[in-house]
Parts: sequence; C-alpha cells; structure tokens
Amino acid sequence: MKDSGSDPAVAVRPPSARLVPITSAVPEPQTDPAAALQGVAALPTIHHLNPMHMQGLQRAVGNQAVNHLLARTTGSLVIQRALLDDFNKSFPDSVALIKASPEAMKLVAEATKAGTKFGGFSEDGPAKIAWPYTAGDTVYVPKARPDKVVAMSDFLFEINNAIRSPAFAALDAEAKKGSKGSLTAKTYAYKKCEQEVEGMLRLGEVWFETKKTMTGGKALDKYDADFFLGEYNAFKAGKKSKDDIIKTILAGANPANNKTHEQIYMEQYVEVSGGK
Repeated sequence: MKDSGSDPAVAVRPPSARLVPITSAVPEPQTDPAAALQGVAALPTIHHLNPMHMQGLQRAVGNQAVNHLLARTTGSLVIQRALLDDFNKSFPDSVALIKASPEAMKLVAEATKAGTKFGGFSEDGPAKIAWPYTAGDTVYVPKARPDKVVAMSDFLFEINNAIRSPAFAALDAEAKKGSKGSLTAKTYAYKKCEQEVEGMLRLGEVWFETKKTMTGGKALDKYDADFFLGEYNAFKAGKKSKDDIIKTILAGANPANNKTHEQIYMEQYVEVSGGK
C-alpha cells in the first residue's frame, strides 16, 4: 500500500505482499516544459550536471523538459542509465535470476523503455526506510532484505508499478475534474484497484515462468506470496475473475488504519478532486 504520509511522490510497498499497494493520489506538480527550460538554459553542458541534480530536475519540471535540456547539451539522454546494470551493482545474485527468466527480462525491458531508474538502497533514498518503494520514476530496494529472490521480487514489483504510473496519472487527472469528470469516488476506487490487480497478475505470471528456470523445487514456494502467485493461478484457472479479485481487495481492510481499501481510494478521490 502506498504511503499516505507527507511525501505523496514516494510509494511504499505494503508489509504484507498479500495486500495490494494503494497508490498515492496526488500527482507531482509539473511545470510547463518551455518555462522550465528557461530556468536551466544557463547550464552549458551536461558535464556540469550531476545525476542527483538531474533527477531532482526531472521531479520538479518533468522528464520532457529535462530530456530537451540533455538533448540540447549533448545530443543524447545519458541520464537514462541501464536499469538492470544499476540494479546489478547492488544485487548481482538477483540480477542473475532475472537474466535467466525471459518473462522477467521482458518486464525489465518495458520498465527501461518507460524511463524507470534504480536509485539504490531504500535506506539511502528519499524515504529512508528499510522497505521497497518508488519515488518519481526511480525505484529503491532495501539492503535489509538481502535474500536474492526477495530482492528480485521487490525490484520487479516496483518497476511493475512504475510502468503503470501513466495509467494512474490519467485517473488522477480525471478525478481532479470532480463532478464535472467521468469518475465518481466509487468508480475511481474501482479503476485504481483495477490497475493494481493488473500489476499483481503480471507479477504472478513473471514468477510462474521464472520458477521454471530455477532450481530449488518446493523450497521456492515460500516466495509465492511475494509475487501474488495464488491470485495469478486462481485467475489463470478460471476460479476467479479479475472483477472478483478487485472486489475482494476493495473490501479488505488496511491493517495500518483498519479502513477498507475502497475507503482509502475514495478518500484519495476527495483529496484529488478537492471535494468538487
């Protein structure tokens, strides 16, 4: 579930992998790209911009403005580093598992195309917690969870969220219209959860295929919940529809505040719409 604390741009994975993450409802402010570029036009070359500065600019003014700046100064978007290579610096054993799985590599390729980045250990990132999360377009994985399969799960979970961020942003943009838009608080909650379930099923599919490439047999079953394999298997077998899973999750309670996930989503709608 997403952290509903002071920083809405930081999305934190729930303590229980059986709970669907609740996405932050408040989109990051975006400045007009042309205006944003005027503010950084004095920067003569990319070599004067360190990566942390560039990531800060991306969150402040949007990727479009920063990418234009990079193209102007160097002709290439060097800030878009190799996602898996960066993850490999911190979790090489997890990367070896990912590279052996075509489905996992497909997910990584999609995340790379979407501009997702690996920012390092969660404990050193903006949230300063020992739990996986996403901040802007950058994912963080904790060093406190060193098991290579768990770290792989954390990484794939977060990049999976990052891939779907445009869909979440579109929902928030529509919700911002309030009663003049096409969403109510209830339909917003359903569609938000629908995106989460899409992510769950995708991760379950990745683990279903990845297990085939690994040795360990039944010992690997202990990781099934981290990848939502139970929900994926039930869906694949026709025992549960996507609608069934969505409604089950919406009715489920968040242990942090004892509210249902539907209530949390509906409150997000009110916050985004301004009660209009």
